[in-house]
Amino acid sequence: MISIPIIFCITIALSLFSYYYFEKPANKWVKRIFTKKTIINQPHGIINKNITN
Repeated sequence: MISIPIIFCITIALSLFSYYYFEKPANKWVKRIFTKKTIINQPHGIINKNITN
């Protein structure tokens, strides 16, 4: 029978693994996408589009 502290340690280890390898990269990816959209949509942003023909 596996004792409670071993199960607790395994749970903590798997939680840290999933956070650092899945959650953190996804957060960076989402933040990068929203940052690019806000920079493009701002009239004074980095990307200026010429409307003249």
